[in-house]
Amino acid sequence: LRIKLPVLRADLTALGLDETAIEALPTCQALPRIDSRAAALGVSYVLEGATLGGQILRRRVAEQLGLDACSGAAFLNVYGELTGRRWKDFLQYLDDRNLGETQTLEVTSAAKATFTHFEHWLDSQKVLL
Repeated sequence: LRIKLPVLRADLTALGLDETAIEALPTCQALPRIDSRAAALGVSYVLEGATLGGQILRRRVAEQLGLDACSGAAFLNVYGELTGRRWKDFLQYLDDRNLGETQTLEVTSAAKATFTHFEHWLDSQKVLL
C-alpha cells in the first residue's frame, strides 16, 4: 500500500481531481481483521492478486480510453514489468511458510473475507453490475 497509494493519488490528479475532490471520494472502511500473520497473508493474497489482475484492466483502459501510466492509469501497472515476477515471488513466499492446516485455513478465510468485504462495499456504492 505504501507504493500503491501515492500512484493512485497521482492518477486521480492526472484525471483532473484536486486534493479536495480526492479526499471526498468514498473509501472502503470495513476490512477484515488482521490479527495474525496468516490473516495478513490472506489479505495480501487478494491485494497482490488484484495487482496482477490490473494488467487486464490496464490493457482495456488503454484500448477503450487511451489512458496510460502518464495519463491516469499508472495504478493499473504499479509494478510495471515486475508484476508477474512479484506475484510469483509472493506465491513462493507463501509456499515457503510451510503453513500447517490451521494456518492455511486462516489464510484462506482471511482471503475470502477480504473478497466479501470488497464486494459488499462495491455493492453499497452501486458500482457492481
